Amino acid sequence: MIKQLLLVLSLLLSNSLWAAGLTTESASKWMDSMQALEKWGDTHPQETKLIQDNMHPPAATQNGLPPMPSFDRAASAAKAAGVAANIESVIKPFGFSNIDSWAATGDTVMKAFMTLRFKQHDMNAQLQQQLKMIEADPNMDAAQKKQIIQSMQGMAQSFQQNANAPAADVEAVRPLLSRFEKLGS
Repeated sequence: MIKQLLLVLSLLLSNSLWAAGLTTESASKWMDSMQALEKWGDTHPQETKLIQDNMHPPAATQNGLPPMPSFDRAASAAKAAGVAANIESVIKPFGFSNIDSWAATGDTVMKAFMTLRFKQHDMNAQLQQQLKMIEADPNMDAAQKKQIIQSMQGMAQSFQQNANAPAADVEAVRPLLSRFEKLGS
């Protein structure tokens, strides 16, 4: 009876947390954890290499391009490399219970930032302008133009598919945009 009660309580709690979605605070903590992980990676090159060695190339998407980067894949690689516990020791002070929750938050943050950037810069208009320039370029033959145009359209399609975060997630990351753009530099 107590086990059933605990199970129901944990399910309700996890559902309420999940329903809460991304917040500016959780996105900020994830960014803080990324900075800490970068420092950790600088001082742990062997573990970093193990993770990289276990990052299997993703399957191609419908348009033949690889899917966008995934922190879920990085977490799987860390587990396969046997260094997930090391990573967790770095991210837990930022409120992440495990590498999977950190990865899920990271993927959500990235998707929200991509959506925000896509909308801010009107990527569709920019793409159309670039496609017109390619079509008009007298220095390229028809085959070159076709190949470049197909590649650009495929990339744009892949980006659009990944730039569709919920509005609430986009608004949660909006205050952090300038900080996000500096991340990793």
